[in-house]
Amino acid sequence: ELAIARTAILDYFQSPAQNRLEKIFSWEESYEVRPGRSLIKFIRLVLRELSISSSEPQYLLEDNLPMSSVLMKNFPEFRCFRDIIFWWKHLMNTDKSDFINSSTSEGTLSPISLSPLEVQLRFVWNSTSLMYTVVVKKCLLHCRALATFTTHRYPSTATPSFYAAAPAIQTEDDVIYKPNLPSFDDECGQVLNQRDSELLLSYLTVPYMRLPLLLSFFASEDRINKLQSPKLRLILDSVLFEPGKYLPTNLTGVEPVMVPTPHSELLSTPYGLLLSELYRSPDTVIRSVLVLLKGAIACDTGSSHDEWSDKFNATTMIILYVARLAARVDSYISFLINWASGNHDFIDWPLREVYLAEDTIEKLITGRSEIRQILHDQFALLFEHYLQRLDSETNRFISMEFMVQRNSSFSCILHAHKVILYRNYCDVDMTISVAKTLLGSFIYLTTRHTFNMCETNQVFLQIPDFELYELLQVQRRRLVRWMNNCRQGTLDAVMQTALLVSSSSTGGLKPTDSIFVDENRWSRIRGDRSCGRFAVGFSRPTATIISSATTLNENLENAVGVVEDSEELGVEIDLQMGLMTLQSKHISALDSVISNHSDVKMIFGEKVIQSSQYENSVNRNCFRLVGLNHEIHHWKTAHHACPPMADEWDRPYDPAELFDSEKWIIPLFEPARKKFFDGPIPSPMQFMMSALPAPADAEVFVLLGLHQQLGGPFKLVYLFRRLRCLHVYECVSHGREWWYSLHMATDYRFSLRELQPCVEKRKEQYPDWWIRGAGSPYPASVSSYLSSTVLQNCASSVLIIREQQHVENLSGGKELFIPAHLLFGVIPDALLETYNFWQDESSLSFSDHSQVSCAYKRLRGYPKAASDEFIIIVTFQYTGSWTGFRASEERVNCGKTIQATGFPGRTVRVVRRSKAHGRKEFELRLRLASALESCHTLCNSQVMKTDKVDLSVDVEFKVNSSAECDYEGNGEYWPCVVLRVNDNRTYDVEFVGIYKWVGVHRGVDPSLVQKRGATKRLPSENIIHWDGMSESDDEDLRENDYISSTNDDGKSSALRLSFAHFDHLHLLLEAADGDEQLCVECIKKISQNVNFKPFDSVEKLARVISEQLQEHTGSSNCIPDNSDMVLLNTLYAPKRSGLFSLLKVLVRIENAAHICAWTKATNLKANSQSELNFGCPNIDLVELPRLKLAFTARCD
Repeated sequence: ELAIARTAILDYFQSPAQNRLEKIFSWEESYEVRPGRSLIKFIRLVLRELSISSSEPQYLLEDNLPMSSVLMKNFPEFRCFRDIIFWWKHLMNTDKSDFINSSTSEGTLSPISLSPLEVQLRFVWNSTSLMYTVVVKKCLLHCRALATFTTHRYPSTATPSFYAAAPAIQTEDDVIYKPNLPSFDDECGQVLNQRDSELLLSYLTVPYMRLPLLLSFFASEDRINKLQSPKLRLILDSVLFEPGKYLPTNLTGVEPVMVPTPHSELLSTPYGLLLSELYRSPDTVIRSVLVLLKGAIACDTGSSHDEWSDKFNATTMIILYVARLAARVDSYISFLINWASGNHDFIDWPLREVYLAEDTIEKLITGRSEIRQILHDQFALLFEHYLQRLDSETNRFISMEFMVQRNSSFSCILHAHKVILYRNYCDVDMTISVAKTLLGSFIYLTTRHTFNMCETNQVFLQIPDFELYELLQVQRRRLVRWMNNCRQGTLDAVMQTALLVSSSSTGGLKPTDSIFVDENRWSRIRGDRSCGRFAVGFSRPTATIISSATTLNENLENAVGVVEDSEELGVEIDLQMGLMTLQSKHISALDSVISNHSDVKMIFGEKVIQSSQYENSVNRNCFRLVGLNHEIHHWKTAHHACPPMADEWDRPYDPAELFDSEKWIIPLFEPARKKFFDGPIPSPMQFMMSALPAPADAEVFVLLGLHQQLGGPFKLVYLFRRLRCLHVYECVSHGREWWYSLHMATDYRFSLRELQPCVEKRKEQYPDWWIRGAGSPYPASVSSYLSSTVLQNCASSVLIIREQQHVENLSGGKELFIPAHLLFGVIPDALLETYNFWQDESSLSFSDHSQVSCAYKRLRGYPKAASDEFIIIVTFQYTGSWTGFRASEERVNCGKTIQATGFPGRTVRVVRRSKAHGRKEFELRLRLASALESCHTLCNSQVMKTDKVDLSVDVEFKVNSSAECDYEGNGEYWPCVVLRVNDNRTYDVEFVGIYKWVGVHRGVDPSLVQKRGATKRLPSENIIHWDGMSESDDEDLRENDYISSTNDDGKSSALRLSFAHFDHLHLLLEAADGDEQLCVECIKKISQNVNFKPFDSVEKLARVISEQLQEHTGSSNCIPDNSDMVLLNTLYAPKRSGLFSLLKVLVRIENAAHICAWTKATNLKANSQSELNFGCPNIDLVELPRLKLAFTARCD
């Protein structure tokens, strides 16, 4: 059809009626853009109609601001018409280096995106050279290449000089006298010997005869293996399918009188050489194609690829190529047969020089039948066999991402080739197997393959994207007509097969899949706009199907039912679009903005990721990744809120008003503040301090910097007294959660992040305090939002969530990936470089809710290298409390303060554990969870519905009275105390208890304040809530966190344990003295009690087990944890301690970011932080990973 359309267009423009017309906008006539006589004449005629005279009409095509051309003012559409014509002709320029997206002098094109305003051209008349200068994006454009540029845009690989060195080959004699001919070498070595190469190039010198010669050349048993060379495949494709030179209408019927003819244009064809051969002498072409098909099948080795290779083997590439070639030849043959019989869809006019005799038509029909028989009976079955092998291989290596991704890519290639086998099947040729293949394979491609990737897909699939969509365009009408005439059984078989193919990992059908065809009953969707749309009407249990086979067979012959169009439809298949949707959610490739994110690339690599979007809200889009057990949350909008400022930060920093115990801060902080944070650009930053004076022996002091535009906490400055340096952390927003990340230090040696000192040229010597300084004071600049990273200014963030079913997940719940840049300065770079950190759900379900309010978190670091023996467990929690804190009194109780600062604060505990021990411990919890679920011993908490508060009732509160306030305006009331009753009847309230961190809220509307206890709520409800959360986000969180534990009849249901229960299963083992078997027996005994009711917490069950086993002493089956090591913070080491001395010595050879000092967990008290906050435990191991050194402590 493309060859026919090409000739029809050229015939139209070369027709006598067109030749008489004058052509305007003839920009392609020369390299210089000149208006031409016809365009000037046209402009003058238009001006005459407007009664306007102009001596220089060429200036009326110029673009000026403001527009001064009377032609453009009266006819603004003329400019659009001019630009469209210019772009059309510019894109036909044979010199690719003239394009605006040309990245190199050789004309390599890179993708570019232009807005509608950017594609508007600017014409400027140059009166000196008498030509237009056409500019877009500061680039000059032309519609014709320079005269010295003679290369075609896409030079034909069928010319003998394409692979041969200069001089160019014109005749057969030039081939004979070539000293060396190309051998078309590939990775396996030489492909053609000199004799075959000479024969091949000789055939290429005779364009009109080369097609049958070249087909016969490869259609032999000893040469079909040569098609493993991509170069030879390109040559054969060019000879077969390139239309070649166009035969003008005035030369139709003109025959050459000399051989060889001096007029090469007489050897041209109107519609291409392949069509010419088929309607004149089809025997050679059909016979050669059949030989190629049989030879390719004989090349099959039984396996499509080597086990660990990322490419198909050579014989599979030959099979795929011959299948493509035969399917495309089938297209040409089918076109001639349909045109001759008058059955073609749209081409019904006579074709130049084309006449098909009856015997020729018979040969074409017979040849097409033989080609299709081989393709359908042998190639389609072979491809299905390859897919089944890929499916079994994927199941064997399901945990290996490389295998899954590679086999998915291989499957896409095989499905693309399966589809093109049936491109030319008409309504009368359509069968169940053909419909299954067309629908199933194309839907598989739409759910697994990323289309519109420029030239990448053509290399990957070996079939251009437009050819696949052209196939869908041709076949979808036929498929819809055929499916509308099907009975229920046929429709179910086709649709269910397509569903199984598209939802499997490789699209390969197994023999056991046939039973599922009878489960779903498919129906047409009602509506004028639902043509070709089918959905599952209802499902039947398999047992019912098997037991009522007779009734089932009768139902299969019924007419197809109809369902209403609604969003509640389950699985839907649209034949018009070739798409499958699941509850109105399309499966497609992950958006490039997300897939190109650095975190996504780190976890999943460069592969194409298929996803299903299940949420699209104002701030966030959520995706489920197909077959990867991951979710991705894309926070696409900026976060315009800083974290709330706690009450302890209520003293502005002023060096003149510091206490005596704080005077040491001035020489450390003032030089850096005046240099970086004192304006004018950006504006000066205000710093806040604790209201209480720092203890005299404090080694570390913390300052809080406020955001210049948002006003909330933005910077944390840590001042180290003995180390004589400071660290600056910046607040970043990751998924609406705030993190502080280190970005600057005045001494890079004493920094847990490896910062690079400035190496740029400087005009003067750095001051003493910055000689070892590194980093930037504002790495992400200062804007009206918080950046998601300190590495660059980025408003959006991507959250990667790993499902609990993932093979590497040892938490028992979902895990959130924490990028390394969020942990800068918190965990040494030595660990960040070798571990990926994932946050579990403990922050949502930790039993001690006071710690949740202080941002309790637990992270697990999984080694990047599979050979590593350890995992890292990181715990964030708060030490002490600022409520009623008095430094002089609380210093006595070291468990409520941090020794280095003398104040309460946030602490981090880093534990290194054996990976084997962590795996065994996780498996032990799984066994206990299985026993609890089978015995229904635990139940999840019942959701307590929030009681509605009658806001019409006016409740008066007095100062210091207890109340509840809806802080976020979403119906969630938090405890508070009324501080003041304002004149306008609003309240100033201070939040208390676990919501102390919210602080004081002023001017609260009285409708948002109610009596304490008026709303029933769970203690841990809504602990996680972030700024910008939509109503749908909040509702999903409430629905997912709590599941009803009873059925409608009031009986307990067997629910999967929540993470809160799973995380505390170690308490049951401790109650049973570590004896797993005894613990399980006790659980079963408790559940068999007549008066048994399920427990709502693990703690209660552990107490009951402990009471029942008070007198029992069993052998412990618990895995001992004696190898845990706890990381010591070298920067917080007390003065005159061994750890401090060790740091001062080791920084001479290594930075603190790559020094890891460990102590055994047995040296610390169980579940106590005081041993870490005060004093210095024994140092058992010191590691310098970058230097590959390790030191262990030994007794003398």
